[in-house]
Amino acid sequence: MIQKLKSAGIAAIIGAAALASQAQTNAVQTMTFALTAFYQGAPVTNVNHHITNVTQNASSRSVSTKDIISVFGKATTNVFSSAAQLLLVTPIIDGANGPASVIVRDKSAKATNIVDVTAFFSSSSVGPTVRNSTSTNGVLVSETAYAIKTLSVVDAPGYPVLDGHLSLEGFVVENLVREVFKHGLIAFGKGSTWTVNGIGNKGGNPFVVEGNSTITISNPKFIVGPGYSP
Repeated sequence: MIQKLKSAGIAAIIGAAALASQAQTNAVQTMTFALTAFYQGAPVTNVNHHITNVTQNASSRSVSTKDIISVFGKATTNVFSSAAQLLLVTPIIDGANGPASVIVRDKSAKATNIVDVTAFFSSSSVGPTVRNSTSTNGVLVSETAYAIKTLSVVDAPGYPVLDGHLSLEGFVVENLVREVFKHGLIAFGKGSTWTVNGIGNKGGNPFVVEGNSTITISNPKFIVGPGYSP
């Protein structure tokens, strides 16, 4: 992903005075899926007095972050608990953004299991991005950006075929977040809300994703050091 997901992720500026004391900061965001999927139901045939009626209905089901994490668990031979989270992590190392990644982080009372699932995501922008922004003395202070983007859950080399896939497109609103640390460290990031529709499948059954479904990428938490959570 995730060169392409940077537009939904993080841009960082680090003051020179901060570099000596803060070698790395991770910008950590939670990805939340709240989708409504419509499946085609099986036809039901009813014969009454030599009149045959065939009824075929569509049924709706929710597709949540938990469902997507479960699909990744099967492909990576992991059993994740209900506490598992889907996180977008962008390392900021020596003043530059490293490549972002997506992980499943499952923290229980006994242990923390972290699995990289970056390879199962693909994302891109469709057309221009339109912005409302304010800069003061050359430093970006506030910004809201609007764009059309795609996000897909896909098969990855070296892993079994996924039990579920998604191909989504929609309207994305990104809002700037500014964090000021000690020693002159200033980091900028963006939280975003995606309003999407599209198609997918689960267990070989295709479905259509309703247009008011959402994906939320939370405001970043800037974690000093290599950790993944505040």
